[in-house]
Amino acid sequence: MECSLYDRIINQTKPFSESEIRNMCFQIFQGGAHIHHQGYVHRDLKPSNLLVFQECDKDR
Repeated sequence: MECSLYDRIINQTKPFSESEIRNMCFQIFQGGAHIHHQGYVHRDLKPSNLLVFQECDKDR
């Protein structure tokens, strides 16, 4: 993965669109549902623990 969601939020030059926020929330909820279905619980869910692929500053 290229960076964390926290890095992407900090380096964002314009606000996220509503569709981007909905897409990120959907993916986070789907991931949480999957790990819960497998019998695990993520107890420290925060932007710095969520890894993303796109649009982050690699120098940071």
